[in-house]
Amino acid sequence: MKTLTHTQFIALVSAHAGAAIVGIEALTDAKARKTNNPHGPIMKHVRAVGFVGANYEAAVQREGERQGADASSFVASSLPWGAWHVPNKVISHKGEYYLRTQTTPGQRQRQAAKVLAYRDAKGMFLSPDDAKPFLPAPSYSVKQGNVGVGDEGAHNQVMVRTYKLSSIRKVRVNGETFELLPDNGERPAVLQPAPKRAPKPARVGISLAQWHAIGEQVKAEEASAYAGTGSTGGRYC
Repeated sequence: MKTLTHTQFIALVSAHAGAAIVGIEALTDAKARKTNNPHGPIMKHVRAVGFVGANYEAAVQREGERQGADASSFVASSLPWGAWHVPNKVISHKGEYYLRTQTTPGQRQRQAAKVLAYRDAKGMFLSPDDAKPFLPAPSYSVKQGNVGVGDEGAHNQVMVRTYKLSSIRKVRVNGETFELLPDNGERPAVLQPAPKRAPKPARVGISLAQWHAIGEQVKAEEASAYAGTGSTGGRYC
């Protein structure tokens, strides 16, 4: 597989005019709650697709039109943290770089994000049943809701996700997949694959003819058991 360093990847998305669709495979902090959580930090190994470089304000306004709402008054807020390194694409914050992506409800229906596994801070596998009780619900944008976008909930809003470049393992851009590496070329620890679920037992089928044959056999056995008693055993009467 081809590789890209963080610097090379930033240069690649910077050179792309306008928005670009980027596929991402990353190991991110799932922001698990700490109360009564025996696992500590929970990491989410995820595969997702998003737009990089899209205009968030315009996207919300267009989504309002699709949902029959007048969102023309929506104005995007400034970044809550960090500063733009590449406008609408890459954020710099405390010496780290973050890729900013956004998705619309329609895009998520076509290309839904997939959680490949949950892991603890040491990379050990956690089952979904163990992890999910401690995971936060998708955040709802009150500002979008105020202009009528997402009346049915966060799943029906334009979502913004940021990925620390050091958390991204692979990217797919311009039709090619790359392993993403830090500038020093050091590869992160290899993740062990999640255990495969045991296959469901095969359903045993029985034909109508076999069913009738079993019934005749049972009747014959009962007739033999109750022979001379004047009883039929109470079945098949």
